Amino acid sequence: MVLNETTDVLARAVVASDTSVTVGHRVLRVDHNWTLTLDTPPDNQYTAGGDQALIDGLQGGADFRTGEWQGFWGENCVAILDLGQTESVRRVTVRALQDIKPWIWAPRRVLLSTSTDGRDFDLVAALPCSLAEDDTNVQIEEFVCDVPFEAQYLRVEAEGYGPIPEWHLGRGNDRWIFLDELVVGLAE
Repeated sequence: MVLNETTDVLARAVVASDTSVTVGHRVLRVDHNWTLTLDTPPDNQYTAGGDQALIDGLQGGADFRTGEWQGFWGENCVAILDLGQTESVRRVTVRALQDIKPWIWAPRRVLLSTSTDGRDFDLVAALPCSLAEDDTNVQIEEFVCDVPFEAQYLRVEAEGYGPIPEWHLGRGNDRWIFLDELVVGLAE
């Protein structure tokens, strides 16, 4: 079977009179040939499937253990996305998880810079986190830039807060940043 579009695949086993439960899997069609370079590699236990995971179309849920999140321990995440050619971009969204009990904070802010040559970058947006640092609810923060621009390269830097504050049980230790997707909306 060849799939040409995003498809949900369902399967079950039937042996004689016994039938298994039905299981499902979504196969995503990715309609771009972009490449992502991570200046900061994710921690080995939270790679979300590899170097291109932040542009694979798979979005994580509220549980960081499901495999869709890339985890960065004690470091800012710096990624450069090559769109392959100069494109008109209308929107960029960076998704992050906050779940502070296991030491995961959304970034303090996300910096978005653009370039046409991959060397000289201009800052387009500094997107602050809207979540309180002491908010114990598990939630997904979306950093959104709606400023249109033209570029071939996007540089995304997710800046952390630094060590865990004194009021938290993990005080003084490094924090995690968990990211799952960099969504780029191109002008039609």
